[in-house]
Amino acid sequence: MNLTHVSLDAFRVLDAIERRGTFAGAAEELHRVTSAISYTVQKLEQEVGFIIFDRSGKRARFTEAGRLLLGRGKQILAATEASIEEASAVASGWESKLTIGLDAIYPVKRVLPLIDSFYQQQAATQIVIRSEVLAGLWEAFETEQVDIAIGPAFTKLSSEVNTLDYEEMKFIYVAAPDHKVFHHAPDSREALSRHRIIVVADSARHRTPLTFRVGKTQPTLTVTNFEAKCDALIAGLGVGALPTDYALPLIEQNKLKQIASMPKEPTQQVIVAWREGGQAKQWFVERLNLQT
Repeated sequence: MNLTHVSLDAFRVLDAIERRGTFAGAAEELHRVTSAISYTVQKLEQEVGFIIFDRSGKRARFTEAGRLLLGRGKQILAATEASIEEASAVASGWESKLTIGLDAIYPVKRVLPLIDSFYQQQAATQIVIRSEVLAGLWEAFETEQVDIAIGPAFTKLSSEVNTLDYEEMKFIYVAAPDHKVFHHAPDSREALSRHRIIVVADSARHRTPLTFRVGKTQPTLTVTNFEAKCDALIAGLGVGALPTDYALPLIEQNKLKQIASMPKEPTQQVIVAWREGGQAKQWFVERLNLQT
């Protein structure tokens, strides 16, 4: 269906007729006379080459082809409105899209309330949440695939990058309650290295992958995200360290158990990193700063 010659006004007329039920109702909504609505429909039928309304009864009804045209028209109207809003936002200094990169240790649910607040103020900016692991986050940030990065700082950032110490994340060593690790209570990483450890793979594509909390000869099971790591731990396939956001709910549900004999794991400093940019980026940075 070639719609290149169909005007937006014609689609608005079809939409109004469908919502109001009659040509007269559409005319009232669009502040026109009924004859003007009829003329627009007749002209549109000539342009597309098929009948849009069945006029055989007392009330004109959409034909099957007319109903299809109406659906396509609604899509075009919605896309046009969104494009205008987006362009208006850009003209006012708001980015058309903002990508927030999160290290996998930082749960997405932690930023959702912030995004909800943002949408209430500026719905035209498209928000993309991108999850990366270890060096993968900073690779994405350095190549400007990510506008704001939230995660542990494992690399030295350039002088043009702004950073904010955001929070200290705590980790807990855990395993399934019936795992054999609890038979002899390891009290060091060396002792723990006798057991298979579940690790999340670094998502870096070009940088050297990073690995933490893994012994040199320790057997490993590698997964791609923390949800899979939790599933593997619950299944009893190994041991591992989890951020408290992931670990505590599973411990409370008796799905995992803390390896209490292990020394307290050092906290991990999480930072926010960004370059100077538009108003959407500044909005998020200011709110994140208030949460520190």
